[in-house]
Amino acid sequence: LFELISSKLGPVFDIRYSGYLVLGEHWRTADDAQRNRFVKAFSGFLIQSYAKGLLGFNHEDLVIYPAIYSKDKKKAEVKTQLKLANGKNVPVNYRLRNSEEGWRVYDVRVEGVSYIQNYRSQFNAEINALGLDAVISRLEAGQEGRAIEPAATTVEIEASS
Repeated sequence: LFELISSKLGPVFDIRYSGYLVLGEHWRTADDAQRNRFVKAFSGFLIQSYAKGLLGFNHEDLVIYPAIYSKDKKKAEVKTQLKLANGKNVPVNYRLRNSEEGWRVYDVRVEGVSYIQNYRSQFNAEINALGLDAVISRLEAGQEGRAIEPAATTVEIEASS
């Protein structure tokens, strides 16, 4: 499932830009190798999280609303509503930017919670306490099949009410 999600959704997500937003001030102090390692590990982490969330809904119960564009037409938001297997409707909104590669998703908001803001807060605390390399190593460990233990609550599509 992870490979399928990665092959289908990977190309439409702007993971490097998302990584830049998530790391915030730490992006500026990271060297190129750390940035590249973080982006690769963060990409796998997001694909795993997204795939787990997709297990809880039926694609026939997905409503997609028309895109809303920024005034300068460089950013957009696409709102959707998912119906989970338990019958709960969950708003999932995608924020996109028009990059050199075309329109790419850089943030997902589930029930109003931005994964960029959520992970920035989580990783910032970890980086301040343990360092950027420790966070990257933790994310990389998740790519090797070991469970990723979040340091704080994470956003998941299958969030309970």
